Amino acid sequence: MVNQYTGITNYYDLLMMSGYYDYHNIAKEVYSIIGNNCEIIELGTGTGLLAEKYIEIDPNCQFTGVDITPSFLEIAKKRLGNKAKLIVADALTME
Repeated sequence: MVNQYTGITNYYDLLMMSGYYDYHNIAKEVYSIIGNNCEIIELGTGTGLLAEKYIEIDPNCQFTGVDITPSFLEIAKKRLGNKAKLIVADALTME
């Protein structure tokens, strides 16, 4: 699935890692609400930066990331390995 983000994948990942978002604290806030041993589906998981931090906090979490850009999920797969299930899909039209 090629879309407007495909051509900027590496730039996007660098931009998202630049420090604008505090993924660790965001993941801690989510954890404080959801708790441990949970199942999370993240729509628009991008390159897996938030998923990585959440899984560090709760390695038993079953994490599924959905994104429309396959090249983003290729980076997420390198970042997360087998710790998350990653699905290429458009969240607006998926069943």
